[in-house]
Amino acid sequence: MKKLVLGAAAAAALLAPAVANAETNAVVGIDYSHVNFDSLGDGNVYGLTGAFNHDFSNGWQIQMDGAADRFDASGCCVSENYAAVHYGVRNDQYSFAGFVGLQNFVFFSGVDAGVEGQMHFGQASIGGSVAYVDFGDININAWNTNVDGLYYFTPNFSVNAGVAYTNIDGSFFGSGDYWTWNLGGEYRFDNSPLSVSLGYRQSDLSGATVDAWTIGLTLDLSTGSLQDRRVKGPSWGGARSMYDDFNAVPPIP
Repeated sequence: MKKLVLGAAAAAALLAPAVANAETNAVVGIDYSHVNFDSLGDGNVYGLTGAFNHDFSNGWQIQMDGAADRFDASGCCVSENYAAVHYGVRNDQYSFAGFVGLQNFVFFSGVDAGVEGQMHFGQASIGGSVAYVDFGDININAWNTNVDGLYYFTPNFSVNAGVAYTNIDGSFFGSGDYWTWNLGGEYRFDNSPLSVSLGYRQSDLSGATVDAWTIGLTLDLSTGSLQDRRVKGPSWGGARSMYDDFNAVPPIP
C-alpha cells in the first residue's frame, strides 16, 4: 500500500514533464502538522503529497492523488497513507466526479468510494463530497460529508474554510460521530511555482477536542496560479477529506 501511495506522488512529478501541456497538471508537496489530543498529549505529523489530472479534451478528466504520513508521539510512530483515482467532468463554472481509493493505517487497510463536486463564482469557489470507507480487516466503516469554500483576494492568495461530519461504526474501536472544522490560507510567490500554506483544524468528539496546526510547501508543475489549480488542476478533494477526517481523532472509546 505504501508503495502505491508513494507511486502516486512520484507519478505527479514524473508524468508532468513528459506530457507537459495545457491538458495535464500536477502538484507535489510536503507538510508538517503539530497535533494536540487534549489530555492524551501532543504529536507531530510529517507528510508527502502528490496529485495530477489529465483532460481528455472533451471536459472529462482523470485525477490521481495520494499522501504518505508519519505520526510521531511519545517516542512511538505509526504510518498512514492513501491513494485515489477520480473520474469526472470539469469546466470553468463547475465540476463533478466520483472516486475510489485505498487507505492504510499502520497494518490495517480500507477501501473507500465517493462523489464530489465544485462550483466557481469569480473570486470564490465552493466544493463538497460524500464518501464511505470500509476497513474490513478490523470490522470498521465510516461515512464522511465535507463542504469547503475558498476566496481569492488575488489569483495567488486565497483563504479557505470547511466543515465535515464523520460517522464511524465498528466493533474494533467502537462507534461514534464528530465534526471537524478547518481554516487556512495559501500564498504563491510571484513568478514562482512554489506556494506556502498555513491551516488550523479542530475535531470535536464526545466533549474532547483534537487540534492541529499545519504548514505546507507545494510545487505546481503546470497551472499558472492557485485559482487555476482549483478550477483546472487536480483539486478534487473527496478522497483527501475522507482520509484527513477519518484519521483526525484517536480510537473512539
